[in-house]
Amino acid sequence: MTYPYVVPPTSKIVPADVIVFRKGNLAVAIKGDTKQVIASSTDHASFWNELIDALISDNYSSVKIVGSGVFDITDDVVMQKNGLTLVVEGIAPPRMTAEWGYVSPNNLKFVLSNDARLLDDGENWGRIVFKNIIISVKGTYTKTPLHFPKTMLYMDDVQLNANHTADFSGVQLLKGGSAGPPGIPVYWQNVKVLDSRKAGTYQWMPLFIVWYEGFIWDGGNIVISLSDDIGRLCFFRLSGNVWGVFRNIDMFLASIGTNKYQTFWDVYPPSRFENVEFLDDKYIVYYHISSPYNIHVYLDMCRYNEAGSIMIPIINKDKITPIFGPTYKRSGCSTISGNGSTTDFLIGEHGLTPSVVDPTKVIVRVTPASADAIAASPCVGYLSDENGDGIYESIRVKFASAPASGTDNVKVVWEVEYIG
Repeated sequence: MTYPYVVPPTSKIVPADVIVFRKGNLAVAIKGDTKQVIASSTDHASFWNELIDALISDNYSSVKIVGSGVFDITDDVVMQKNGLTLVVEGIAPPRMTAEWGYVSPNNLKFVLSNDARLLDDGENWGRIVFKNIIISVKGTYTKTPLHFPKTMLYMDDVQLNANHTADFSGVQLLKGGSAGPPGIPVYWQNVKVLDSRKAGTYQWMPLFIVWYEGFIWDGGNIVISLSDDIGRLCFFRLSGNVWGVFRNIDMFLASIGTNKYQTFWDVYPPSRFENVEFLDDKYIVYYHISSPYNIHVYLDMCRYNEAGSIMIPIINKDKITPIFGPTYKRSGCSTISGNGSTTDFLIGEHGLTPSVVDPTKVIVRVTPASADAIAASPCVGYLSDENGDGIYESIRVKFASAPASGTDNVKVVWEVEYIG
């Protein structure tokens, strides 16, 4: 598997074509160069639809909108049509602290309610970049509020607040992509998600379904704040058939009540999880990571969100083959002294994390590295619980014959690695 680094397209698009702001309850859009008003309305959904239509009429194929203000969206807004590339950027990034309700004067925020959606035309592949944006969804939803089946949706410094009830099968917070376009991956950077779904949410529905030909989520936070009893929860489903990468994602558990996630990450293609925090096992019914297909999943620096300690995610091993990164491997060289009669030696502690309680999940390799060790070989290595506490913290090596007597004459290179 290869996972190319993808540069978000925001770096390629220069100063604003359009500036948006609030004047009282009036939403206003002006051209960045002439300051000509091109859209205005006290109905904010109508305002955004009017603005997008004006840009299409002016034959824009790529446009950058910069601004601030809170926009109350109570009807559908088609943000991407005719293959448009649209960048929507707030003047300042959201404040990513515990103050999830805080909005500064320089933030750009969409508040969706009344079953209203941000969506595309469903016909033409285009691109949207959200940067420095807050999107909050509240109320009862029978449709997916962020629905972009024909849009490459890039996000950078974006905060998504799910405060809604989804009472119909097939409702997510966000659904992006539908198997394409081929060879074009999507990149999310510093995306923060508040999962605060309300009672009545249809069970088993993931909060996200993303289906692109390559997907990277690099950096961000997941905040779990569930005061209502939801039931069978799932957080994220990555569809598609190429690859996915999740890295540098922290998790904060504000409240969860009696809720548990059936599975948190549901990935269809081969995926990587690097430096990602996971919920404690007691909040998971089945899996931290699951898949309906036979895939490989690379794991490194996976951590519990509460203790911060290294952990191995619970996966459905009938489908997923784990590939463990450097965090789950240790190696070294040990020197011991032969006495001409002993064949079995303690060569030290391996330092694997998490602690090994089942030695069948760890492979041990030993290689003789001195003349006396080679002469006494073959040799095998195994894990040992030296103090009887149920943790196999040590490595032992057993030779076919006793190494010759000597001082520091037996050298062994060892390697231990989690395999399950």
